[in-house]
Amino acid sequence: MALVLCLETATDICSVAVGRGGKTVAQCDAKNPYSHVSQINLLIQDCLKAAAIGFGDLEAVAISSGPGSYTGLRVGASVAKGLCFGRDLPFISIGTLEALANAARASHSEDGEYYYCPVIDARRMEVYTATFDQDLEMVEQAHSLIVDSSSFNHLLQRGKKVVIMGDGMEKISDLLSGRGFVFSKIACSATHLVPLAQKRINSEQYTDPSIFTPFYLKSPHITKAKKFI
Repeated sequence: MALVLCLETATDICSVAVGRGGKTVAQCDAKNPYSHVSQINLLIQDCLKAAAIGFGDLEAVAISSGPGSYTGLRVGASVAKGLCFGRDLPFISIGTLEALANAARASHSEDGEYYYCPVIDARRMEVYTATFDQDLEMVEQAHSLIVDSSSFNHLLQRGKKVVIMGDGMEKISDLLSGRGFVFSKIACSATHLVPLAQKRINSEQYTDPSIFTPFYLKSPHITKAKKFI
């Protein structure tokens, strides 16, 4: 059973996990938001220690590939590439929205057909989202969406339950409440990458780190510093 290091840096909380055979062995999350640069290497060390393994025991590195925070995704990709190049490890990329949908599917699939709509905060009332069915097939491709009261109604009209999860869920739940949506508190976490990473390993579905680029979906929002006279 493969030992894989999983890095989740797509949102405000940096998260690291070690998986074995599709199960989480250890997980460490940053206590403070937006601390990816200063904390990720420390979290990796703590997580390996908690799993009672060393770098030499790892058999692959998996990352959350986006969409999400531009800076966070770059940090995760840089660290993962460094580990893979330095130790000749396979590199695995997993869509952030896919990982959220898969985690929700594990909790919401017992009674009927579902659609899973992960939502990642993209400032104001905008989110990054996609739609997955119960087989984790993508029904609607990843896109940015400015949410209003009619958002996702077309999915309810298809007669399926619609589960919404992710860090963008809280700011839109009041807007969409009362119409049959299921709101899940599942948020991005490295532990959600573990089962999907094992599936990638089983099928030898690896990514070439030399050409990998995170899935930003949108250009970064960059502001110019004010000039002081």
